[in-house]
Amino acid sequence: MGTKQSGDNEPLERLLEESEDSIGPPEPTLIARAKSYSDFYHVVRAQLSKDAAKKKRRKARDRGLEALVITDPEDGLPPRKLPPSRSADAELVDASQQEYTLYRDQLQMTERHLDRLVADANGALDLLTSLADDFRAVEAQTSSFQAQCDHLLSEEQRLQKLADEVGTDLHYYAYLDGVTRRLNAPGASRLVNHENFGEILTNLDACIEFMVQHPDYRDAESYLARYQSLLTKALHLLEVGFSSHLEQTSSEISKQILATQSEAARHALAYGRSEQMLLEADGLVANVQRVIRSCYDQFGHPILGENFNTYSNTAVSLFSTYTDMRDRSLRPITQNDLEAFRKEAKGANTESACRNFIKQCYERSFNESGLFFRVFAIELQFDPDGQSAYAVLKGHQKALVNIANLSPIATTLHSVLHVADLQTTCNLLASSNAYAIVKRALELLAMYDQAMPKERSQKSSPVVFRIVTETISALQRAEARLKTNKAANPDPDPDLFMIKNLLILKNGLMSLEIGDVRSHPATMQYFGQIWDTLSPQNWMGLFRGILGGTLSLGLWSSASNTGATANGKAGGNRVQAQVDQDANEKLDELLRQSIYAFTQRWGTLINGARSGKRGPQTAAATEKELDNKLSIAFGGQPEVIAKLKEAIYINAQAQKEVKAERGSK
Repeated sequence: MGTKQSGDNEPLERLLEESEDSIGPPEPTLIARAKSYSDFYHVVRAQLSKDAAKKKRRKARDRGLEALVITDPEDGLPPRKLPPSRSADAELVDASQQEYTLYRDQLQMTERHLDRLVADANGALDLLTSLADDFRAVEAQTSSFQAQCDHLLSEEQRLQKLADEVGTDLHYYAYLDGVTRRLNAPGASRLVNHENFGEILTNLDACIEFMVQHPDYRDAESYLARYQSLLTKALHLLEVGFSSHLEQTSSEISKQILATQSEAARHALAYGRSEQMLLEADGLVANVQRVIRSCYDQFGHPILGENFNTYSNTAVSLFSTYTDMRDRSLRPITQNDLEAFRKEAKGANTESACRNFIKQCYERSFNESGLFFRVFAIELQFDPDGQSAYAVLKGHQKALVNIANLSPIATTLHSVLHVADLQTTCNLLASSNAYAIVKRALELLAMYDQAMPKERSQKSSPVVFRIVTETISALQRAEARLKTNKAANPDPDPDLFMIKNLLILKNGLMSLEIGDVRSHPATMQYFGQIWDTLSPQNWMGLFRGILGGTLSLGLWSSASNTGATANGKAGGNRVQAQVDQDANEKLDELLRQSIYAFTQRWGTLINGARSGKRGPQTAAATEKELDNKLSIAFGGQPEVIAKLKEAIYINAQAQKEVKAERGSK
């Protein structure tokens, strides 16, 4: 039995054997890292639950083993003594509180960490408060210093600006000595051949303008007088240099023209070779152009300024010297042309000789204008202003024809036509390029004038009335056809066609001294008198009314029609007025209508070009187009061209004002 017990105890001893791992602290485990501080509690709780379960299983196993321990008296060994264990209640309390104890420790650690953060934040706030106080103290201490610095900076800028102004002002004073030495030097005459001369003129102009604008400056009056004197001296040097250059050119050209009899060679010498020699002194010519453009624009209109009189006097001298030179150089050519004309005019075909002479003179005028433009940079145009370049050139009448000197043509033609018959004169004057029916009408009127006594031809005549009215009807039909075909062929302009031919017809009546052509005689009107009635200065209110829609075209009719309408008899009286209307009045009415239509249309085009509504076509291109049309129609009548352009610009201004008034409403 003892053997049996001994054998039975063997497996129990093996059961009591514990692995080394069961002795000591529990096996360490890796706690999962919390995803965030908020789930830290759940992670700790889960881990504590696992640890508590393992500890319970280990304690239960220990108690089972103690119960199985049997003391064998035969072994002679003392029984194994287990360590005393706590009571089950204490162990349960410890197990239940372990989870909260760990959580308490974590909270305490977090509290200590937060307390440290709060302490650090308070320390940082105290430091920032101290720094802010220090900065405010520094700012309070340096505000006065900053104000002083700002004041010093502004004072420095003021002084710098004042120094610059003083330096600039002193320049206008200091320039006097230098320019005086240059203009009084022995070789001062050579300055006019260089571009530096233009700089001298520019600086003198600036100094004169400065002294005029600051009369209260010290010695301003004295300096002004000296600068003006120097400007006069400089311009005199330019006159002398230009005159010498022209004299040299004229001497050589005259000799070469006299040495040849070929018309082609003379023409080449008069214009091609002359232009080449004149422009060889490019520096001198540039300075001449600089002086001319100081008092005239590109079309010869005056530019009024402080030194206009000084520059214009020099320009007059330059123009005079130039025209004298050209007249002297081309005198052999003009004399030859006059002799050829007089010889041809003595024959049977006087009219043809006159036409050829006029054409030849206009060609020469065109060539002279081109050469004049290349020398003086002025495209001369008619200008009634007495201070214009046109008026200056017109005052220097020479034998050579130019755009401002057409009197030689009239003088030469008068010597031939005053002994010719009336028909030749009528065929030649203001009708050479008229409408064929208008030409025929003038021929019939001339025949009537020759066939009837003067006292009868000056009175009303149904024949003259019929000629004039039929001619007007033919012109109206031609105008209608031109308007119909205007899209395909814009030239000639329908309105210009009517204006031109009506003027030719009226001038024909005037030259034949044919008076009223109805039962009641009326006073004959010249174009100047007609224009006074149509005076553009009196059109402004009328244009506004018509453009504003308050007036009608009936205001352009004759006085009788206007009076009939004003009396409230627009029906029968208007018809009666048309029956009794004088042919001259009807002609004037149509002329007014055509002039108004033309000026209104071109006023609109010019406004559109200036405002950009005509696309890429600029105002300069539009005005050039207008000049071309007027030159084609009235090439030999600059007065008519000027007055039509004046009316166009007035109409354009009226349209702008009416548009502005509508916009304001």
